[in-house]
Amino acid sequence: MFITDGNMTDAKCFEMCGEEEAKHSIEIVEAYVQWHANDISDWHAITGNDETLPKSCQTLVNANQKSDDPVLQLIGDAAI
Repeated sequence: MFITDGNMTDAKCFEMCGEEEAKHSIEIVEAYVQWHANDISDWHAITGNDETLPKSCQTLVNANQKSDDPVLQLIGDAAI
């Protein structure tokens, strides 16, 4: 992969990450997106603007509310 500042003569070559590093990178990005969706959902709930919560955030929040822990599942179900 080449990174350049617009001048091809100054291009630098960087090694691409391996499969394991790529998986970790994807997990980090997914975790950040999930955290951000939860944060936006919390803000809408706290400010009483639930009806303006973007559907994409609601989908992400609902998709990850399932838990193996029955107590957390009850808390999550009560929050809906």
